[in-house]
Amino acid sequence: MDRTEYIEELKDRLEEWAEEIDELEELLSGESEDENDSEMETVRDLRSQLENLRLTLDELEQADDDSWEEMQASMEVQLEEFEESFTEAKESLKEE
Repeated sequence: MDRTEYIEELKDRLEEWAEEIDELEELLSGESEDENDSEMETVRDLRSQLENLRLTLDELEQADDDSWEEMQASMEVQLEEFEESFTEAKESLKEE
């Protein structure tokens, strides 16, 4: 996969996650405030992490050839960490 394809694939993944976070937030909106304070905090944390991924992606898009591989590796680590957090949060929120 070339650089352009990689970046486009990441943009698509981030957009999918944003949509899923919106869905989680919508599920929680029907609960009382007392019931979902911690759950909404989890959703806010996910949004913050996703925004950090977007910022990193912007930097990756602008990276020169010398720093591309290092930045790509860093992005992969961040993606794995987010995916773990997202999966755990989604499972936790759906259990409640």
